[in-house]
This record gives sequence, structure tokens and C-alpha cells, in this order.
Amino acid sequence: MVGPSRGPIAVVDRIEDGRVQTDEASADMNVGLLPRGVAADAVERGQVLATPGSINTHAAFTADITLLSEEQGSTDVAVGDRLGFYTRTAVVWGTVTVLQGTDVGNLP
Repeated sequence: MVGPSRGPIAVVDRIEDGRVQTDEASADMNVGLLPRGVAADAVERGQVLATPGSINTHAAFTADITLLSEEQGSTDVAVGDRLGFYTRTAVVWGTVTVLQGTDVGNLP
């Protein structure tokens, strides 16, 4: 399992799709899995189940963001602020920094 903290490596004993046992699962399926020998408290929200070595977590990212105007309900944002960036169903927290040579308008 991959996520904010690395989870255990386990073998899946059973896969259910709509309470019907199936042999395999793929992306976009809503399935129930029974991993062998994994304690319930070893699984955390935000983890992803994947084949070992098939995906990696990312500790940093760069994003171009557009801030709302005053008419749209903006708020002040300063270098060093922590913002929540929404990517699909996840919220990723990031610290505002400015790359050298970037036009930031009135950002301090």
C-alpha cells in the first residue's frame, strides 16, 4: 500500500465486486479486498493499493495557480502560507514559494 506512510506488503485473498466474488479488479471498480495477515490499524485513509513497485509517492510538486479576484471572494496569500490543493479526491497540502523571475503581481 502506498500513501502518506508506507503500508504493509500483503497478498489479497479475496476480491468482491458488489458482494460477488471475482478473480480480478481494475481501475474504476468499487471492490472489497481481503488482504491476508494485515491488521486493520495498519491501513490508513489516503493509501492506495497497488502492485509492489508499480507506483511511487511524490514528496514535492510544482504548480501554476490562479488566485481568485477580490470580486470572486479572494483572500490574502503570502509566501510561506500553507494551502490545500485539490487533485481529484485528494487534498494535498503545499507551502507557497515563488520561483525566481515569476510575475506575482502584489504577492509579498
